[in-house]
Amino acid sequence: MRYTQGMKKQPTQNKQTESAHGWSFVLINKRLAELFFERKGNTVYINGYCYVKKSEYKTKREQQQIISDTKKYQITYRNKIFTDKNAPEIKFVLSSFKERVKGPFYPIEKLFKKYNIKDGKTAKKLG
Repeated sequence: MRYTQGMKKQPTQNKQTESAHGWSFVLINKRLAELFFERKGNTVYINGYCYVKKSEYKTKREQQQIISDTKKYQITYRNKIFTDKNAPEIKFVLSSFKERVKGPFYPIEKLFKKYNIKDGKTAKKLG
């Protein structure tokens, strides 16, 4: 997990309720990717990931992070299941948008109807 400057890791009393949000470089099916996640106990909820090129990262620190993270995390994705080669006991769950958003979820058409918006141009005036 990455911490920004000035952040401190808070000690917790109960390891079962410990959760962490973060991102990391990983190898997914032998391709470099950035993985955004939330970890609770032995379960990792994947919020999203994107494939990247190593050449996009120029600084020495980024190159070192890529090397260290990819040694730790080598994930395979097959049949809609993520598994870690180095830690098979960790369960990965790909969380959907509706599960992460609290409160009701409205389709855009329903919102347009509710606020009497006929096109996207009117939406700019309201916001």
